[in-house]
Amino acid sequence: MKYFLILSFSFFASALFAHEGPPFPILVDHKFGEYKLSVWADPDTENGTFTFYPEGENLKKDDLYFEIKAHPQGRPEPILKSTALIPTEDKGRYSYTATLPFPTNETWDIIVVVKNKQNGDTLTSTTVPVEVTPPGPNKTEFVVYTLPFLLVAFIWVRVMIHKRRKKTP
Repeated sequence: MKYFLILSFSFFASALFAHEGPPFPILVDHKFGEYKLSVWADPDTENGTFTFYPEGENLKKDDLYFEIKAHPQGRPEPILKSTALIPTEDKGRYSYTATLPFPTNETWDIIVVVKNKQNGDTLTSTTVPVEVTPPGPNKTEFVVYTLPFLLVAFIWVRVMIHKRRKKTP
């Protein structure tokens, strides 16, 4: 039985360390001119989402726009591109969202470009490597991941029943 559990864990261990969950920061307080930029990513296959959070004292919602380009590491040509033009306001803070349809699960170089909306000049550009992962477990994977917990619960219930039977005269 213990060999089955060890084998099950080692078979699915690589999937346990993939990114599954909420967005995470890929760029924090990147300074350019009088502004700062933070970028949060949820890099799922087929629907990678990037949210830009610019900050600055004189920042207006129509001052900037953001481009995001991506290519797999080792291949220099940008093959994916998206632009975030329309801001969303939440509690006086603006955010911009762009999505990329990542076709494969691998490490991608993400190029974040900030441009001036008035004249199109590039204000800053930086590259960040990001691991693109599947969007989440499907129903079959969910059952497979749940089986070890159900097995432990079943064994625990059996042991508790066995202990109660031993105690009753």
